[in-house]
Amino acid sequence: MKNSDTRFKILKVIIDAKKPISLSAIAKKLKLPAQNVDYHMVFLCESGLIIRDGNEYFCQPILVNVELQSFCAEKMAEIIAEFSECDGSIVVVNGQSKDDVILNTLYALINLVLPSTTHD
Repeated sequence: MKNSDTRFKILKVIIDAKKPISLSAIAKKLKLPAQNVDYHMVFLCESGLIIRDGNEYFCQPILVNVELQSFCAEKMAEIIAEFSECDGSIVVVNGQSKDDVILNTLYALINLVLPSTTHD
């Protein structure tokens, strides 16, 4: 499993918990060693997606906002539809699938856009 897959699964467990959850509870739900989950928690906390409160973790409140989730899902569907119309513009090499390229491109776009829109 790739690091990004594991981190997404951890994030989903925390969001689905709807209340603060311990590292050991996350590890148990994912059937992963606690030290593996702890390794990924550092990155999730540094990114601001997860907040640590003592021995428990919870997600950014904005991640459980239903209206924002719906808006993001609609926009993602629009973006993915646009990608699917750009077949000639997607170059696949080194055994990657088209979906891998699209996913990596989305990650890159998010990383390029978000830092320029943050407020100090």
